[in-house]
Amino acid sequence: DTGAPAAAITLVAHVKRAWAPIAGLIVIAMLQNIDIIAAKHRFSTSTASSYGATAVAAKVLIWVAIGAGFYLVPEVSRRRAAGEDPRPVLARALGIIAVCAVPVLLIFAFASHLLIKAAFGASKSHASGSLLVLGLAFTVLACTYLAIQYLLALRRTWFLVAVALVAIAEPILLLNASRKPTGFAAVVLAVRV
Repeated sequence: DTGAPAAAITLVAHVKRAWAPIAGLIVIAMLQNIDIIAAKHRFSTSTASSYGATAVAAKVLIWVAIGAGFYLVPEVSRRRAAGEDPRPVLARALGIIAVCAVPVLLIFAFASHLLIKAAFGASKSHASGSLLVLGLAFTVLACTYLAIQYLLALRRTWFLVAVALVAIAEPILLLNASRKPTGFAAVVLAVRV
C-alpha cells in the first residue's frame, strides 16, 4: 500500500460503465408507466383518472419483483463468478412472483371494484373492470424485470434492443387502442406477452 488516495472516478465514467443497467431500468420504467400517460391522451379526464388508479393498484407485483431483484442480482453475480449455475436463482425469484401472483390475481378477478373503491374512492372505480387484465400485464412485466436483472447480472446486453423496441411500440399501439379501459388494458397485456 503506497498510502496514495485512490483515483476518483467521475460520474461520466460511472455512467459509461453502467450503461446497460441504466438502459434496462429506463426500459422497465417506460413499460411500467407509459400506459398511464397514453390513457391521459386516449380517455376523458375522469376515465383516465380511474384508469390511472387501477393501473397503480395493478403494479403490486412490480414491487415484489423489485424486492426479489435485490436477492437475484448479487446471487447470480456470485454464482457466475464461482462458476456455478445461476439458473436456480432466477427460478426461485420467478417462484416468488408466482406465489404472490395467485392471491393478488384472485383478488383482482373477484373484488376489483371493491378494492379500487376502498383504496381510491368510488369516483376512481369506473375502470376497475380492467384490474385483472392489468394485473396479468404487470405480472408479465414483473417476470420481465427479473429476466432483465438476471441477464444483466450475467453481463449480457443483446436483449436490450428487443425490449427497447417493445417500449417504443407500446405507446404507438396504445394511442390507437380501444377507448374502453378493458380494451385498452388488453393492448397493454398483449404488448407485454
